[in-house]
Amino acid sequence: MIGSGHTLVALYDAFEDAERAVMALDAAGIPRDDVSVVTNQEEQLRQSALGTVPYASSVGRTVQPVVGVNPVVSGGPMASALGGTGSVAGALSFLGVPTGEAKEYEDMVLEGGTLITARLGDAGDAERLAAMLRG
Repeated sequence: MIGSGHTLVALYDAFEDAERAVMALDAAGIPRDDVSVVTNQEEQLRQSALGTVPYASSVGRTVQPVVGVNPVVSGGPMASALGGTGSVAGALSFLGVPTGEAKEYEDMVLEGGTLITARLGDAGDAERLAAMLRG
């Protein structure tokens, strides 16, 4: 889990843990439009609270094919960045994550992890929320 600039990035092995993290960000007041979920577990996303109305409609959840992933489901800032870059690593780099780390995150998503990103107001928010998500 890192705070890169004003973007919080967290990776979870279990989709359920990622879902809890998104709900915690919501409870902390992070606008839903500022939160992205990137996973290759489309069916799990659709069946979760993250894939239901009103959450899905409020963040403009989209299913986008991404190079090397079948498919990656994304919303929030990652959806826009994916459209411009075509890869998870490229989108993360666009959001300020160093290229090497972005590639590692992409590889972990390909292996079944679920990535959460949140656009934050300041770096202090990133530290506070990263600590909250770590438990």
